Amino acid sequence: MIKKCAKSINSIVIEDEEPCCDMREHFLVSKEGNVEAINFPLLKEYGKGYHIGEDIAEFRKGNAYVIVNMKTGKLLKISDNKGNLLVEDKAIDFESIHEHLEHGYKVDSKHVDFWLERVSPMRDGFSALAWTIYPEGRWFEDEDGFGAEPNEKAEVAYCIISSCPEIVIPYQPMNNVDAVLKILREQKCKIKQKKYEIK
Repeated sequence: MIKKCAKSINSIVIEDEEPCCDMREHFLVSKEGNVEAINFPLLKEYGKGYHIGEDIAEFRKGNAYVIVNMKTGKLLKISDNKGNLLVEDKAIDFESIHEHLEHGYKVDSKHVDFWLERVSPMRDGFSALAWTIYPEGRWFEDEDGFGAEPNEKAEVAYCIISSCPEIVIPYQPMNNVDAVLKILREQKCKIKQKKYEIK
């Protein structure tokens, strides 16, 4: 299910420390979930963002994509406007992607040629992102239905991000990303529950 993980599941789900100052005054969240950054220069170029849950917002401008924890003010820049993936190499399991995806070599350039999207809300401290390495064959069809490639499924690598925000499970093929999220979220809830029982 998970090919590579830099930390143990328990170390991934340990709760984040409380920030020294609350940055939420710099963000205005509408009822619809739109987010406006106020006096926050690092996000000025992105315009409005979207609340994805648990004080986490995503901002996009063209191909540029950034996730911010509105409570701590910490940013996780995923890609720039040119489609370059900005994450560290350790946030990509190159070996697993090469082994399991026919077009896995495309990740070596760390460039998003197709799509980069969030596939789940931030809930119980975790969310998932999908990087489409190669689309399903019909994407290549012209308006007359010619030019399709034989692959029936898109080749996708997923990563898991925490509410920190940081990538806690690197981009890699995952058969069931929802099952991975479920395990992490359940473990996080157990740790929270134990913490409150001790108090």
